[in-house]
Amino acid sequence: MLQVGDNGPGVPRSEWERIFQPYHRLNQPTTQTESVGIGLSVARQLAQLMSGDLTYRHERGWSIFELTLPAWVQPDSPEA
Repeated sequence: MLQVGDNGPGVPRSEWERIFQPYHRLNQPTTQTESVGIGLSVARQLAQLMSGDLTYRHERGWSIFELTLPAWVQPDSPEA
């Protein structure tokens, strides 16, 4: 598991899943660079293709993106 967090304003609860839809963007101030809106969608799709997931949550004033991927086990090891 990998977590990335920041203490910015966060994403409204109603948008938590929508931010992972292709071409979806939150309203951005005019000072921010325009984006296409596919980065989170592509990242989540790649994670899911590898039997993992990418999620977002906001807790205790922090925005947290969490990437989970399954552990890799060498095929000829006893754990396989």
